[in-house]
Amino acid sequence: MQSVKDFASLCFTDNVIRELIDAEHFSELVRVRSGRGGMSKDLLSVMSRALRDWALKMGATHYMHWFQPLTMHVAGKQNSLIKISRDNAVYDLSADDLLFGESDASSLPSGGLRSTFEARGVLEWDLTSFAFIKEYRGGRILYIPTKFTTFGNQALDLKSPLLSSISSLRKNAIPLVNLVNSALGLKETHGMRVMVGPEQEFFLVDRGYYEKRPDLALTGKTVLGSVGTIGEYSVEHYFGGLSERVQCFLQDLNKSLFKIGIIPSTQHREAAPNQFEVALHYDECNIISDKNLIMQEMMADIASHYGLVVLFDEKPYAGVNGSGKHTNWSVGIDGGANLFSPGETREEMIRFLFFVSVFVAAVDEYQDLLRCSVASYSNDARLSKKEAPPCVMSVYLGDNVNGILDSGFAGIRNASISKRNGINSDRNRTSPIAFTGNKFEFRATGSSQSISTVCAFINAAFSSVCKRVYDEMSKDEVNADEICIFAEKLYKSHSRIVYNDNCYSPAWLEEAARRGLEKLDTALQAIPALTRDKNVRMFESLGIFTKPELESRRNVMVSAYIRDVRLEATVMVEMVNRSIIPAVRDEIRRNSECLQVSDIGPVGQFDAIRSGFAALASAVCDLEKALRSLDGIDEFSLDDALLAQSRLVPLLDRTRAIANDLERHVDKRAWPFPSYDALLYKI
Repeated sequence: MQSVKDFASLCFTDNVIRELIDAEHFSELVRVRSGRGGMSKDLLSVMSRALRDWALKMGATHYMHWFQPLTMHVAGKQNSLIKISRDNAVYDLSADDLLFGESDASSLPSGGLRSTFEARGVLEWDLTSFAFIKEYRGGRILYIPTKFTTFGNQALDLKSPLLSSISSLRKNAIPLVNLVNSALGLKETHGMRVMVGPEQEFFLVDRGYYEKRPDLALTGKTVLGSVGTIGEYSVEHYFGGLSERVQCFLQDLNKSLFKIGIIPSTQHREAAPNQFEVALHYDECNIISDKNLIMQEMMADIASHYGLVVLFDEKPYAGVNGSGKHTNWSVGIDGGANLFSPGETREEMIRFLFFVSVFVAAVDEYQDLLRCSVASYSNDARLSKKEAPPCVMSVYLGDNVNGILDSGFAGIRNASISKRNGINSDRNRTSPIAFTGNKFEFRATGSSQSISTVCAFINAAFSSVCKRVYDEMSKDEVNADEICIFAEKLYKSHSRIVYNDNCYSPAWLEEAARRGLEKLDTALQAIPALTRDKNVRMFESLGIFTKPELESRRNVMVSAYIRDVRLEATVMVEMVNRSIIPAVRDEIRRNSECLQVSDIGPVGQFDAIRSGFAALASAVCDLEKALRSLDGIDEFSLDDALLAQSRLVPLLDRTRAIANDLERHVDKRAWPFPSYDALLYKI
């Protein structure tokens, strides 16, 4: 059993910091983290010395400014802690080296913000997130979470906007909370924390099979493969037993995470074969984003020790449930209260209902942005497929909460504080955003996606509505009745976004259209929301993004879409031309020889193989031509991305369907790639 003394033993926690800096500086650090003060140069200097001394004491040999570029992956450059002093090598590190780093920003996606002749990217320590040490068999590396910006302070990462969105939410939500609290006779609040808990889904596959699949190695998913070989899999996988191999992998993962202060709250089998989920304990938005990313990094490392590979792609297997990362979001205030918990008193219940109305308004007003926050080529394969939420944003509140808000002033003013009204609400797994008792579960996030963008957009939407509501309500003194009246008004103005029934039903899409909700089926339909005038004004007014930063992110997302669809097509062409066509050609030759010596045999099957071979050769030829026709397109052009989509996606589907049908007819021993039954069951 792991000793509790090991918990966070490799993390630069507050307990460690208290021992290394004086009480005055620690109090300043707490104020900075809570958004109640700016960072002084003196505090930065004191903190950098403390981190340096701790890292050297813990035996770190290198340090790394660890950041979240616009790739949805993490990045960092390892620097040695060893310095040369005359003829001697010593371990040392200056404060400036710890505080700031530099990277070639033109070599990472910037959407046009950086070019080769203006390449500097600045890395700055994010003091709101804990530094930690990652252990390797050969030593220890100090990880310093950082922001990544241009020399002119434009955001080149996912973390900087997230931090800005948290600051904005505190700035605009705290005054509104205190206005409501004052009217209801509740205590004033000074602090606010955005709390998030991600549920990470993923697949595991045997490395031996993985290495025989070029598509898995190059794209993270299978671009060919017939689900027919495994048939309809049973729901008995969900919450089923774990093999010893998987259990040992998860045990090692938990041990490593424990040392850097991360504890998975649950781990279990998911619905599909070889699909699993690990959910993390709730933490502050910025911190949990880092924790989720380091967990993904460590999962990949540790899985290799067991001959396994982790697949984070949203849809690694066609016809099999995909993977998401459900993002549970709530807001806490002083004293441990949760704005989205009904509380213990009638006054707390009214506050709860009021802020639920604010949240509903935020989703309704910025539904396009929330859809955009999860837009990607890979997530398109998962959304609206009756295994994940539809592309139309909506909020599930449950019959109890919805009934109270629908009843208007009287219902809100006299709402019962019975837990049935909130805590024990039912769940709706078909809804994109579901209230689950004391939080909102955003279910559309893709498995491979960082939660930083999702959370930044939710924070921004909520902050914007809080600001507008406060500006309107603060013109006059308000009492409890007026709080209820305003909650009723806000909810009724935006209740079109609330839907408690089955979001997988075609009837909901028809109803959503009647309500005027946006249906953004693909990433390319959703991405333009970033630069809509209303959204640019909102982000700029809150100090989260500038228009050039939003344009750069739109460019990065468009470029990523083009890259991903072209890569899938290229890999498919390669696999078909170099492996499948030769294998099927040999199979046809063997079948022909068999028929020459005997008139007894599955002639119909041989005919299916021959006709499938001709159809596949034709389809892959068309796919190659379509790929060549896209040479020289503008990587940032939405029109060119739509062109790539229209030319490649139908041909990808056609080629795959023919190849998959051939796989069902060709001798299994002759098929050149491991089948789905091997990939999905053999661990």
